[in-house]
Amino acid sequence: MLNDAEEKSDETIHSLFSGVLVDLQELAEQQLELTKAELVEELNRRVGAAKAFAVATFLLMLASVLFCLSLVHLLHWMASPVEADLAWLPLWSCYAVMATVLGGAGGLAASAAQRQLEPTILQRDSVADTPGE
Repeated sequence: MLNDAEEKSDETIHSLFSGVLVDLQELAEQQLELTKAELVEELNRRVGAAKAFAVATFLLMLASVLFCLSLVHLLHWMASPVEADLAWLPLWSCYAVMATVLGGAGGLAASAAQRQLEPTILQRDSVADTPGE
């Protein structure tokens, strides 16, 4: 009778440990899935920000090329006779206007890319500032 009680006790302990191990395995799998989902979300956010930075860089480079062309045309306009250019808006100012528009668009794109990265930076700072860890 004592052996039957010990066997039932051993089986109960064995089933409890088996249940705990199964629960731990499920918990570990869920944690891995959650971590994978967070990494994919973070990667998508950073890819979007990288694309926005690429657009901003292209627009700003194009704006600087147009600005340089406007300076060349300004120099030419200043060296020309007074009545040589009959247009009401000199060519150098047309380049300068386009450079300003593209520079503003590039600045807005860079600002948007910066805002896409800010939640990541704020989350990292809030985790580091958590008391008790």
